[in-house]
Amino acid sequence: MNDEQWNMLVQDVADNFDEVTISRGFQYYKQGRVEGLTMSAPQYIEACVQGSDEYNVEMNLDFFSTSHCDCPVEGFCKHMVAVLLDYASKQGRPVNMLVNAKSIVVTKPSFSPSAHTLNYSKAVQLAAKKSESKSKLMEHSAKIPTMSVIEWHELFEQRTSQLPQNIRSFEYVEHAMKLILQLKPKLANNVEHFYMLNVHLFVLSKLIPKRNHYSGHFYSQSGHYADPTITDMQETIETYFTSGDAMAVKPDNQSLLQQTLAYIRGQMLMESSEKRYFLDVYHSYWHYWICPYTNDSKPYTEELLKLEQAGRELGSSLSRFQWLMAQAWMSFYMAKDEEAWMLLKDAKTHTTIPSDMSMYFLYSLSQQQQWNRLLNWLTILSPLFRSYRRDYLYKYMEFWELAVNYLPDAEKSMWDTLVAMLPYSRPIYEEKLVQQGRWKQWMDYHLSMGSDPSEFRVSELQPMEKNAPEVLLPFYHHAVERYVMHKNRDGYKAAVKLLKRLAKLYRKIKLEERWELYLTAFISRYSRLRALQEELRKGKLLQ
Repeated sequence: MNDEQWNMLVQDVADNFDEVTISRGFQYYKQGRVEGLTMSAPQYIEACVQGSDEYNVEMNLDFFSTSHCDCPVEGFCKHMVAVLLDYASKQGRPVNMLVNAKSIVVTKPSFSPSAHTLNYSKAVQLAAKKSESKSKLMEHSAKIPTMSVIEWHELFEQRTSQLPQNIRSFEYVEHAMKLILQLKPKLANNVEHFYMLNVHLFVLSKLIPKRNHYSGHFYSQSGHYADPTITDMQETIETYFTSGDAMAVKPDNQSLLQQTLAYIRGQMLMESSEKRYFLDVYHSYWHYWICPYTNDSKPYTEELLKLEQAGRELGSSLSRFQWLMAQAWMSFYMAKDEEAWMLLKDAKTHTTIPSDMSMYFLYSLSQQQQWNRLLNWLTILSPLFRSYRRDYLYKYMEFWELAVNYLPDAEKSMWDTLVAMLPYSRPIYEEKLVQQGRWKQWMDYHLSMGSDPSEFRVSELQPMEKNAPEVLLPFYHHAVERYVMHKNRDGYKAAVKLLKRLAKLYRKIKLEERWELYLTAFISRYSRLRALQEELRKGKLLQ
């Protein structure tokens, strides 16, 4: 793809997709849902996208309006966006440029990404000139190794204060980082690690929604399109925690460690409950840097005191969901599970607890092989998983199976939990009943639900027909009666079809005489239904 084709693709995305669709497509792309992308011609793309089903996408970049996806949405959809982003990545083009297409493309006639970038760069150069003289910059640079984290952030604020405020996209991140890093002197490895982490934390704080001081509401200068940029920034920040685990245990780093935590805590307790960007960062801090290297409760009790103090000081400005979740984690780390549960219950009244946060408790306990605690948490968290996507429910049940593997007596609790979670747990409940050969329990459930044999593929009922054919008898008998009650030709045909399957079952369990008695009584009972009698003759059930 040459530059002209790329510019046209950015234009087409801006013209044909709304902001919500692009954002959802970006999430699908990040989740790796695009499969088998092929190019049968330079500008013709085909791929499959895993959504609620598997959808086939065909994109014609030369004649964009002829592009097609076989999902239920009419027109341009999120599956198309996901494919285009995957295509851009494979072409070595900046994915974020497509994600931010509407920010870049102002009007179609004047579109020119290069011109836009040039204008933005001029604004950045002007900002750099306005900020400080070269000698002043050198002076600041020399002080960075001995500055506190707070002073670092004050310096970052000063360096970026003159940047254009109307665009907070990947370009803003690029230029903000450039201005800040122009100051960075050579630093010791440990200081550099904390410094760069704080640079990214600062830029993240500039991208996320801010609380209005007067109204208490949240607003964002970045708009909807900053979300993908935020996601990339969060992923980068995560690497600083995962690659710098040893940093947290060195005595020389304790001051920077605590100062960085104080900054993260402050940002977390002031952010929107719905967004929780710094709440994720706060969790990573404890998960990677503190918990693996702590054998006593001191760090957690100290943190609880700081959280309580922050709660008093912030008052109505406090983000209560973040505040409660942070306290729940501290209680969890100290194995004070009942306190943690109460805090989670309180947090749930403010907003839905995200699935990944619920899953963290289970993952942590399984890693520590604390099976009894895991069992308790599986039980207490079960109501939350009713509101999550099915894939999280499957992961939740994997933890149950793990617990039962080490605590066999817990199997009854697992089944009780599955039943209590119906109908949300129905697919898993049915699968496990079949896997364990609980045929009667499977049948009792479907009889109570009023299920119909026609709802199942033949392959789904075959295991029961093979292993426990007798349990299917009441299921088929009830369905036959329902079909007849429709009193139409389709109902009679369905009844006869099922009667033939019943005949096979009775032969299989060697109860042919019982079958003959039933069929004779059935034909006699419905002798006045001539259409039914005709279908019985066609099915060779009546001479």
